[in-house]
Amino acid sequence: MIVRHYGAAPGRARLYDDDGETFQYVRGNFAWYEITTTGETGELKRQRGHQPLSFGRVEWRHISPPK
Repeated sequence: MIVRHYGAAPGRARLYDDDGETFQYVRGNFAWYEITTTGETGELKRQRGHQPLSFGRVEWRHISPPK
């Protein structure tokens, strides 16, 4: 997964994740994550649930505004 952050201001978003193939989310196999960024660094933190990341590696791209 690629997270793109445009600009320099801090930001925050929520991400829902499940396996995308089964109905296991009904049994609680899902997770909510919080994505936060300072404009230069980023973090993905699990908030709720126990589903492993279905998308694997997270790549951060911080894109500065044009000058």
